[in-house]
Amino acid sequence: MFSKIKTIHSHIIPNPERIVKILDNFALVLYGLFIFEAFLRSTTMVIDWPTKYHFVLKVFLLLLVITKSFVKVFDDIASYVLLFLCALGYTVAYIQGYHGILLEIILFIVLFKDIDFKKVAIVFLGTIGTSLLIIMLSSQLGIVNNLTFISEGNSQRYSFGVNYPTDFSALVLYLCMVWAFIRREYISYIEICLFYGLAFFILFMCVARTSTICLVILATFLLIYKLIMAKKNEDTPTKKSTRVISLLMTFAIPVCGAFSIFSSYLFKPDKVLFSKLDSIFSGRLSLGRTTFDHYDVKLFGQEIPLVGNGGSTLSRGKDAYNFIDSSYLNILFRYGAFVLICTVLLLFITSIVARQRKDYVSLFIIALIAVHCIMEHHLLDLQFDPFIFLLFSSYYGFNISNFFKRKNIDKEVAQ
Repeated sequence: MFSKIKTIHSHIIPNPERIVKILDNFALVLYGLFIFEAFLRSTTMVIDWPTKYHFVLKVFLLLLVITKSFVKVFDDIASYVLLFLCALGYTVAYIQGYHGILLEIILFIVLFKDIDFKKVAIVFLGTIGTSLLIIMLSSQLGIVNNLTFISEGNSQRYSFGVNYPTDFSALVLYLCMVWAFIRREYISYIEICLFYGLAFFILFMCVARTSTICLVILATFLLIYKLIMAKKNEDTPTKKSTRVISLLMTFAIPVCGAFSIFSSYLFKPDKVLFSKLDSIFSGRLSLGRTTFDHYDVKLFGQEIPLVGNGGSTLSRGKDAYNFIDSSYLNILFRYGAFVLICTVLLLFITSIVARQRKDYVSLFIIALIAVHCIMEHHLLDLQFDPFIFLLFSSYYGFNISNFFKRKNIDKEVAQ
């Protein structure tokens, strides 16, 4: 039956590959416009956006998805069943809590099916990287506000035109991860040193410890990876340890998610262990416990008004502060348990496929994101994290039908 559908389709659209390439180029342009707008909305730059601007972008996005679905016949029906289930959950959660970002994410996941992810990464790097440099320069020239906050140790924290210092630091971290994804073993020692330099920059100028630690770990990994790749010796004694470490990294996303949720749920301030963990994680456990006290976990989420410290240096006080910093808790309470399961599942499968293909750079990046998201809320932010689109892109050529076949485990990463 499926072969008959393909035959009929080939008569209606004789050259679908060429049309798909054109649609993919439009998709990349549209992606750039979406993340550019999302980025500017997370800065102190005041822009009088046209009333229907975002609505028009969504309409074009939906039209592109419909057109590509009609033009391209997909062989991997099982993958589209998974996509359909994710789309259903994201859409219901969108309707339930009016979270427009969910609809945009799932539409881009579908739209970027079989697209070259390196092109997505380059668009992200060019758009966000250039925009961040311009905003940072503008903040130093007084064109936009460079909000300055005071940390607990009376150190000044600069946001460089972004709403909050940790958001600026997270943008730097994600840009470095995207750069590492593109460059891989070809990254130079100068670039790695630059990563270390950026880590110390955001530590002293933004006092952003989480992003600093993650950036130092990223630079160290790249250094070790480059040295190992330079040897190219499959018989090195590190082969067994590599398998063990890669296995641990594969389970990073579900483990970090479970830790973030259950440590907050079980948090008791009078327990020494919980108290120390809460201190290590900058109060994320106690804040998470507060969220559990005030809201119920729902299957498809709810509307929760978030009040953070970003966007203004005026103190809102502890009573007014109501922000869910952990990505896992943020998704669980605002978007729902179903969306959290779908998101973790997509990234977990991505990690499994990366390990199967011996793509240790992508595997490490996802593991690092998993750890970073215990503390910060950017897992489903378009202007921060593009790696949610990796699995179904042509980079892996992921096919559920072949997912459990052992013959594919040693297959090299698609270039």
